[in-house]
Amino acid sequence: MGLRVSLVRAIGGVGLGICGLSNTELAQTFTLIQATVKTHVARIFAKLALRDRAQAVVLAYETGLVSPGDSARGGTAE
Repeated sequence: MGLRVSLVRAIGGVGLGICGLSNTELAQTFTLIQATVKTHVARIFAKLALRDRAQAVVLAYETGLVSPGDSARGGTAE
């Protein structure tokens, strides 16, 4: 398993939140200010060599962190 895959799995639920939630929603969920969320998201993207949330979603599927039908907001798609 490569370092990139290890990082994705280590991020876990936070990574899924990045894929499915806006910065405002993440700030409310984790009781942080939006600037702090932006900083953390930017650092995670930098460590994973990602440009945006779309690439984060693709990486999550490619590494098996999520599979078709999973919902980033919890639960399953109907």
